[in-house]
Amino acid sequence: MRIKAMLVGIAISFGSVRAAQAVTVQKATFAHTQIQFFASLEADVVCGGDAGTQTAFVTVFISGGSFVNPFGSGTGTSVDVFNFQNPCTGEFIGDAEGFIQGGVTGPNQPLTSARLTGSGDIPIDLGTNGTAHVVQDLTFTGDGTLSSSRATTETKSVTTPSGPFTITIQHSAEKNRTADVVGTITIDGVVFPVDLTAGATMEDSSSRTITVSKP
Repeated sequence: MRIKAMLVGIAISFGSVRAAQAVTVQKATFAHTQIQFFASLEADVVCGGDAGTQTAFVTVFISGGSFVNPFGSGTGTSVDVFNFQNPCTGEFIGDAEGFIQGGVTGPNQPLTSARLTGSGDIPIDLGTNGTAHVVQDLTFTGDGTLSSSRATTETKSVTTPSGPFTITIQHSAEKNRTADVVGTITIDGVVFPVDLTAGATMEDSSSRTITVSKP
């Protein structure tokens, strides 16, 4: 009832501001989902010849998701590659960071599963020049307790009919759950298996803000 009363109050106040020919109205709605994990991985690489089979190493931070806001919407994965070493070729990447467009499925409700797929060329910041070609094929399964929270912010300041006033209503909600992740991440041809138990997180958050003010 309190929120409903405030909305009615906003409508009345908004009319008063219009009459005074001075108004500022802001409305924003945001929705965002995210699946992410940080891991050190290794893979067997067949070098050929006398070198035989060697072990490649990499540390990755993967953060994929979707967003909807007043400026647009989309999906994709932010990829960070650290300390990639291929002993067969001698390739070393100290740091590479980039974005893979699309390829995000879920997380569904109530955060039980999600997928990240797709490929892209990630600019290398430290190491060999150029880009690293990254391919991801990852499946996430929620395995922890679903945690949720909500928050509401209300601000109201009223003076005389000709004086300033500010009304702000903000609602936010967030859910998160730990997840298992399995699949592969391929970096410049080296296929790294991924098999992490409770090593990832899935999140779903949204917010709505209404602001009416008279300068």
